[in-house]
Amino acid sequence: MRLIYLLFLIFCLSSCKKKKEVNPFVVLSGKVDSEGVGFLTLFTNPRFKYQEQQELKLDIQVQKDGTFKDTLEITEGHYLLQFGNNKVNLFLKPGYDLQIKLNDRNISYEGKGAQENRYIKERDSLIAKVGGNNFYQYFSKLPEEKFLKYADSLEKQRLGVINKHGNIDLHLQKTEKLWANVEKAHKFQNYSFTRETIDTSYLPSKNYPNPLEELNINDEDLLNVGLFPMLIYSHFGAVAKDHGVDDWEYIVQDSFPISNPKIREVAFYTSAVFSMKSFEKLEEFYEKSQSFIQDNEFKEAITKQYLALKELYPGKPAPDFTLRNMENEPVSLKDFNGNIVYLDFWASWCKPCIEEIPAFKKLQKKYKNRKIVFVSIGIESKKESLQRLIEKHRLNGIHLYDPSKEKEFKAAYSVGGIPHYVLIDKFGNIIKNFSMKPSDPRIVNQLDSLLD
Repeated sequence: MRLIYLLFLIFCLSSCKKKKEVNPFVVLSGKVDSEGVGFLTLFTNPRFKYQEQQELKLDIQVQKDGTFKDTLEITEGHYLLQFGNNKVNLFLKPGYDLQIKLNDRNISYEGKGAQENRYIKERDSLIAKVGGNNFYQYFSKLPEEKFLKYADSLEKQRLGVINKHGNIDLHLQKTEKLWANVEKAHKFQNYSFTRETIDTSYLPSKNYPNPLEELNINDEDLLNVGLFPMLIYSHFGAVAKDHGVDDWEYIVQDSFPISNPKIREVAFYTSAVFSMKSFEKLEEFYEKSQSFIQDNEFKEAITKQYLALKELYPGKPAPDFTLRNMENEPVSLKDFNGNIVYLDFWASWCKPCIEEIPAFKKLQKKYKNRKIVFVSIGIESKKESLQRLIEKHRLNGIHLYDPSKEKEFKAAYSVGGIPHYVLIDKFGNIIKNFSMKPSDPRIVNQLDSLLD
């Protein structure tokens, strides 16, 4: 009897174990009611990508009658399904058996995973309706009180859609709520300095909320929210500046508010990606990164950027170039030998670039008859848009535009953001790769000393 009981117990335990096993595959099937679609493309959604989600791009064959079916071994996360010129956001998880009907006007779901994707569809409709405003064109023009109410309203609308679909996957539910929270915090973080561009007398009120106040900044699920690393970068970067240290120095301190080692590592890495170019203690930073960072991909990326920046140290030869001017004539850096060269990387859509134009024109006028050349390099823009701005603002100097060489040229000068200024001496060597902008009052003293 005892033996029978033990055998029964073992059977029950093994049965329970089998029930807990998760199907590692996603079955994706359905029909496309759109002519000329021979295959679908599924790829990772870069906007909503989870931190541990795989990078993926694969094609799914569509039969002549429009049906398709494929069994996929993929990780949980957000994906884009493209058919023709249309893209559909999907949430997929091992074990799903999702049937989709697609056409140019609508999409519907059935099967396991349908509830989650009906939520995604409604979320995207809300984002399309209320999520198109940006800071420079909209939020910065709102008075503080109105802005705060509007940001709260957007969060509540997003949370309302999540709560309406309360029976969806719990992990998806949590990360989507965190998205709503982080988006509001991101707005709170960025409002102050963008508002100042509209109203120079603006100061935050005494009751202005701490952007991170409502977040548990040690919750690792926040790393599944794409905006979160940028939020902590901008927030703690400002705090580090108040403390008189570089971002990375503040992050490695024991007093840094984030104790979760994984989140601190992401904070350190994000700081490196966006601020390494301005670190005064570059060698010390790099040495610290090798012990502080555990993720090998992070280490490799930091090393690559560090080595590139070392090639742009003061005194190093400036990367040579031959680009086209607005008349399509070739212009080389060597053409300016014997002159100080002030490079300006800008774009037609870049408001901070355009805001520097008056100061840039003053610099050009001040040094009109001196041995200095001002070279503006238009990137990520259409030639016609640049030409209109050049004519509108009556810009002098040399204007270059060569999209065929843009990628390699930006990489050579480690251009991560714009405006980006570079100062080169009369021998063609780097003086400063991340030079002061034209509106910085210190630039005049520096140029005067170089021209003496």
